[in-house]
Amino acid sequence: MTRVEKDSGLREEVTQLATEVVKVEKTEAREHGKGKWKLAGCGILFLIFLIFVGAVAWVAAASGLVTIPVLSSWAYHEPQPIHKSEVGPPADVYLSETFNSLLTQRLQAGSGSLTDRSMEISLPESSLTTSFRDLLMVNNLTQFDNEKVQVALDKEQGIELFLPLANQPNNNALRLLASLKVENSQVALSYVKISIGSLTVPEWLSNTALKPFLAQGLDLLNQEINQYAKIENIQSLDGVLLLSGTLTVEVTNYE
Repeated sequence: MTRVEKDSGLREEVTQLATEVVKVEKTEAREHGKGKWKLAGCGILFLIFLIFVGAVAWVAAASGLVTIPVLSSWAYHEPQPIHKSEVGPPADVYLSETFNSLLTQRLQAGSGSLTDRSMEISLPESSLTTSFRDLLMVNNLTQFDNEKVQVALDKEQGIELFLPLANQPNNNALRLLASLKVENSQVALSYVKISIGSLTVPEWLSNTALKPFLAQGLDLLNQEINQYAKIENIQSLDGVLLLSGTLTVEVTNYE
């Protein structure tokens, strides 16, 4: 065999060996890369899991329904009402007495005739508080501390229903902040924001769980008002609910 042939054969062997080395290195690099991606994927999934667990823990702590060491001190703050409301005569009693007094005055002024049918009545939050407590008792909602439940009215924030939970060492409470409107001559809910502890409840849950109960209270209020008047406007002021409209009672006999 000539020297040229030997050199040629040697070059082929070296080239083949180099090719095999490159293939092995590429394969190892590919496998190493796959390992890195698998490790990164596991890390991302673990991070998502930690975020999910942290979010659930934060929501639970913010609601005040459970106490989580350290986290609760950051997430939960004791709920407070807009202001303190006292109790008064039930709303139905107050409205009946007020309407009857107004009718008497108008009939006297009109010499037995109801010449002025316009009306404007201020319903105090104290009467609403008493009626709302009665409604809770009728529905046997013992999960609330009835003696501390109250209704507060504020010109800027609207109407607030403050319901402290019974037997809660952290003084937790359910708080409903709403605005009212007149719809088909009836007092109706316009907007409701509900929170428990420091957690705002999603609107869909509010609509499902609590709006029907609130509607029951408004139905009772509307039934009493409709005996005397047609409501055309409603306004929340500081401490009172201002109702205005037209008297609808028919006067058949007055002495």
